[in-house]
Amino acid sequence: MNIHKQRHKLLKIISIPYIKKKNLLVGKNSLEQVLVQKNNKEKSYLEIEKILIALKCNRTHLELICFELMNSQEISFICEIYKGSSGEELGIQITDKGLQSLINKKYNKISWNEQVKILKDIVQIAVPALLLIVAIITLTSKLDNFNKSNKKRFEKIERKIDLLESKINIETSFKNDSLNINKDSI
Repeated sequence: MNIHKQRHKLLKIISIPYIKKKNLLVGKNSLEQVLVQKNNKEKSYLEIEKILIALKCNRTHLELICFELMNSQEISFICEIYKGSSGEELGIQITDKGLQSLINKKYNKISWNEQVKILKDIVQIAVPALLLIVAIITLTSKLDNFNKSNKKRFEKIERKIDLLESKINIETSFKNDSLNINKDSI
């Protein structure tokens, strides 16, 4: 999956606990039921382990996905330390800016624009290459036709030359014969 689509999906799944915490959610969503754990205390973030499962990726790839989102301040990392125990929980929370990006489908649009750009590049390379191939085929065909017509002309000219040479040979032999006759008669 495209990294921009994964960013959009990440924003979508981490927005569920945020929206629920702010009481903006109307109705139940199957994705919400899977990802948001029902506790006494609602969280505004989603745990890293649940995100890894939802995105079907490893921590390294998640860091790559989150890098752009962190730089543009669309998400924030949350580390919650439990009182009375040594446990801690790491999660990701969407920010208002991230929610705006989700609503505007910012990363889906970026992904679409990249796909269009790649397709445009392919077309810009393929079309001239195909035109070059067509031009070469056409030129080859024209050259073949030109060579055939020239060959016919050349053969015709050769026949005319042969005919003229034979006429000249006949005339010279006739003159030589007549000169020989005249010499003999003198």
